[in-house]
Amino acid sequence: MWTLVTTLLLSSLCCGSAQILFKNIESVTVTGCEKNVVIPCHATNMEPEALGDVYLIWFFGKTLILSFDGSKNKYSRNPAFQSGRISTSAFLKGDASLTLNKNEAKAGNYTCAVTELSREGKQTVELKNNHRTSWFPLSENILIIVFPFLTLLLFWAQFAVLMQKYKSNLVNKKMMILSTSGLLFTMVVIVGAFLFIPGNYSKKKSYGLILLVTPSVIPVFLQYRKFMPAIGRTLYAMIMLTVIQALGFALIMVGSFITVNECAPKYGYLLVSGLIIVTLVELLGFIYMKWLDPLIGFE
Repeated sequence: MWTLVTTLLLSSLCCGSAQILFKNIESVTVTGCEKNVVIPCHATNMEPEALGDVYLIWFFGKTLILSFDGSKNKYSRNPAFQSGRISTSAFLKGDASLTLNKNEAKAGNYTCAVTELSREGKQTVELKNNHRTSWFPLSENILIIVFPFLTLLLFWAQFAVLMQKYKSNLVNKKMMILSTSGLLFTMVVIVGAFLFIPGNYSKKKSYGLILLVTPSVIPVFLQYRKFMPAIGRTLYAMIMLTVIQALGFALIMVGSFITVNECAPKYGYLLVSGLIIVTLVELLGFIYMKWLDPLIGFE
């Protein structure tokens, strides 16, 4: 009886030791932002004494990607997966993860088959592609484009109030400053919007983002000019609008700095919040100028 039990236990231990075990990783997802894709394969009970004790094969479905013979320290690759590689030093510690160029990494099942002397094991990991169709999420993309144009429209609306209601002359120095600044504002925002057309991250789009949002500083600097010469009557309104709008622009700069070089921005809401604040302040300035203080004008 004991002999039978002992035999069964030894048989169980033998079979268990002959099997290479792996970390439980069923799938990985790539976004397209990575230059290289790493498909994990982590053996948990490998104890090779030398590289010559191990052998590895990677498959995509039933197609061979590469094989690595530790005894010869040599790769054999499929021409369709020329970028495929592993870290031999990591492999000795059980990490047989496959690195591929993102152009060669296709969605599907990848299998690593590891052999260590007389032991072997294999694991299959699914690679899922989550292709980004836009640098920023769609809602943020729309807001980032829309609010600079709304700010621009409100800027020109204030300019029109000063021109029509108070019969200001374009030759007037203050009006020249406003009109020139407005034209610069308009041109830069249009160029920025053209470069920022929704799509995947690129250097061109990062330049477009900068051109699109940084001109929002222009209305901040022009609050004083827009409310002169009635500065005595509108001092508190001008100070309040300038401070709030400056805080909004600070958020724009922080958001831009954090996100401009990120393939998958996480803090786009900071940028959007700043744009919203700048636009709302410009709207409040328009309302105040047109209806709340009819004495604002230019000499």
